[in-house]
Amino acid sequence: MDHSVKAKFISTVTILIMVVAFASCGPRTEPVTPGRLVGFQPDGYAVESAEVVLGGKIDGLAAEDSVILKMVFLRNQSYVEMSVAQFDGSLDSTSFWYSWTREVAGPARSAFSAFPLIYGELSGVYGESYVKAWFQGKWLYVFRGEKAQSEDIAEQFKDYKRAVERSIGL
Repeated sequence: MDHSVKAKFISTVTILIMVVAFASCGPRTEPVTPGRLVGFQPDGYAVESAEVVLGGKIDGLAAEDSVILKMVFLRNQSYVEMSVAQFDGSLDSTSFWYSWTREVAGPARSAFSAFPLIYGELSGVYGESYVKAWFQGKWLYVFRGEKAQSEDIAEQFKDYKRAVERSIGL
């Protein structure tokens, strides 16, 4: 690659990262919080438990500077665990994402699982269960259980969160 093309590429990427970082760090009111999402009741599932914790753990890994909604859903003999975390900033969620994916999926899979500060995604069988997870900005979503139920609840949750956002005018 030509030196001037390489320099332009590096400059462009650096500017893009700086813009995203500054945009995500600015003062912003975020009316949707994990506590407002505790009413989620997916069709066809019973809610076994629901709790909102400040700075708790996800899969045993401390999620500092966050508020986490943890719910467990039952259908027949299977269950799905859901953890939805809102971090103080995109840098916090990105840092947690890489630590968590390293623990769950290993360093190689973790390295290529995200666009830092913007979005990351992971799905597959890890350990003894299927995991569907993603982060977007300050938010992190983890669904763990059987594949079909985890996918179903994740899709229903996306719809629910969008409806909550619309209801408060976002």
